[in-house]
Amino acid sequence: MHTSNGTQRRSLTPRKTLALMAVSAVLYVLIPVGAAHADDLRPSNTSLDCSANAISAGGTTSCTVTVRDPMVGKNRPTGTVTFNSAPATAITLGGACTLIALNANASTCTVDELYLSPGKDVLSASFTPTDGIHSGSSSGTKKVTVATAAAPVMAMTAVPATVTAPMDIDVYAAGCTLGGHPAYWGEFVSQGVGTDPLTSPNGKAFETMANTDGSAETHWRPVDASSNGVWQARWYCSATSPTSPLDSAIHWIGALSTTTIAFPTT
Repeated sequence: MHTSNGTQRRSLTPRKTLALMAVSAVLYVLIPVGAAHADDLRPSNTSLDCSANAISAGGTTSCTVTVRDPMVGKNRPTGTVTFNSAPATAITLGGACTLIALNANASTCTVDELYLSPGKDVLSASFTPTDGIHSGSSSGTKKVTVATAAAPVMAMTAVPATVTAPMDIDVYAAGCTLGGHPAYWGEFVSQGVGTDPLTSPNGKAFETMANTDGSAETHWRPVDASSNGVWQARWYCSATSPTSPLDSAIHWIGALSTTTIAFPTT
């Protein structure tokens, strides 16, 4: 074919035209129109604010995270927030939190961070989106200074690591007195490897015992294989019988202990 300026342009044959159409169809299937790409996601901004930056060991600070969409339009981010502690001395009670609506462009959630040991910690929060339209983001950091608790720490005997036959598991404690008043002590428990009764959703009720002389003893007698498994416990001392790990009456919460119940099943 000749053009108006005298140059020659080659026309596509029917066979070549069909081949190009086939290639286009394959590309359309492989790369659908409107497919989501990382560059298409809306940004998010995550901020962290805590109620206290100086507490005593055994205390908590309440931390609130807000995740915002900075772009024009009503697009509230949805997803979960995890909290990072360095050097990992904080325990996030309840674990990760799920965002709830704050307004048309922002979501929020609040957790309590528990510190059992004195020292300095740096907290931050990370947003993981679940809405498919936002990218994740992380907050700035918050510094928390944890002072040594003024009150003495309760002393207790070791919890047995393994139980293979019906027996009394006796745990003794001393020092669980608060100003000379009767005190309560017991344990928060959860079942499963790697669980912590302070953060695990399957954390179970805690057993308590009142005492007036600063010493106490508790008995637990698993009797059959229905109790088999790994049990995690944190013992506590409290001014009254507590209702949750956040109860203000709790004076001290101990380190995590592990007991494996392994009765024969045949």
